[in-house]
This record gives sequence, structure tokens and C-alpha cells, in this order.
Amino acid sequence: MICADDLCGRRALRVVCSWFHSTDGDEPEPELVHMWLLLDGLGPVLFHTIDHILDLRIDEPHGSYDMGEYGHVTVGDAPDDFPLAPFVGHEILTVRHVRQLSLDTSVGIVAGFATGDVRILALADDLVVTASRLSDTWEGDLEVTSPVASTDRD
Repeated sequence: MICADDLCGRRALRVVCSWFHSTDGDEPEPELVHMWLLLDGLGPVLFHTIDHILDLRIDEPHGSYDMGEYGHVTVGDAPDDFPLAPFVGHEILTVRHVRQLSLDTSVGIVAGFATGDVRILALADDLVVTASRLSDTWEGDLEVTSPVASTDRD
């Protein structure tokens, strides 16, 4: 496991995602399972959830795989409309930690870039990557800490 603060001062080189595609007709949209953010000087950082906690570790992206009757998982570069896609090639200037008040635990981070922020969160054990506001229920249960800046690491 790596510390999210280690992301500060690193340039995002590539974003890779794994998506679960259900065979159940009730879920037409694929669900984000894992995300890898490839960072200069650090390598591929895997973001995934473990019991409502965002886990970060150095790990190479895996390949796509079949899950039989449940569906399949595809792995590849993030689509152009993925919240982190516009920041590929840019440096993470700040990292702020996000706490879920009702669980009294850290559930993610806000990665700050020169032109915007992206939240990477473990909410209800789902990996959520967003540059947008969440529902009022979620927003009221989250607290963001003061930023750790890339200059704080030196």
C-alpha cells in the first residue's frame, strides 16, 4: 500500500480502467472496478476499494477476463469522457484526504491539478471517480482535509 500524499508532484502519464459488464439486463452501464493511474517516477498505481476504504498500491494493470454467467471485465485506456482523462500529462499539485463522517474513516482523495480537481472515492464499496458534485446525502457525509502540496514533500 502506498500513501496518497506520494502522488503529489507526479505527472499523470496514463489512466487505465477495468469495467464490469453485467449479463443482467438491469445494469446496462458498465461498473468501474479498478483504476490505474500511471505516474512518472512512481509507476502504475492501482486504486480499488476494500471495505469502504480506498486502497492504493503499485500494481500493473491486468487483462480482461470472463466471469461466466455474471458477465465479463474489460481493461483498457480510460475513455475520453472519464474525469481524469483531461489531466493526463499534467502534474498532481495537491492531495486532500476525504473522510466519511458516518464511518469515521478516510474514504478517498481529491487530486488537485492546475485546471481542476478530481475526487477518487470508495463509497459504499464502489470506486467513484468524479469532478462533479455528488448527491446532497453523500456531500453532507463527506469532509475534505487541507491540501498536501507537492512542495510539502520536498
